[in-house]
Amino acid sequence: SGAGVVLYYCQRPGQPFFTPAGKAILPAEKKRLREEVDAIYKFDMLPILVLFDPALSCRLASESAYVSAAKTIFDELETD
Repeated sequence: SGAGVVLYYCQRPGQPFFTPAGKAILPAEKKRLREEVDAIYKFDMLPILVLFDPALSCRLASESAYVSAAKTIFDELETD
């Protein structure tokens, strides 16, 4: 019996991950997310995603942008 869950931070500290409106993931980050989440699944583990970095440089434009970002990541991971 080993680890069954991985806590995965989508954003690197202080680096944006979503566009300011939360409607898209930045292209390089999208590729990294897909590869790393796929690797977690291949080891039969469940990723728990932490979507937002508290750094001011990563803050989204509005409250509705955070809702859009959550939907964006869900849609991105469901498209395979």
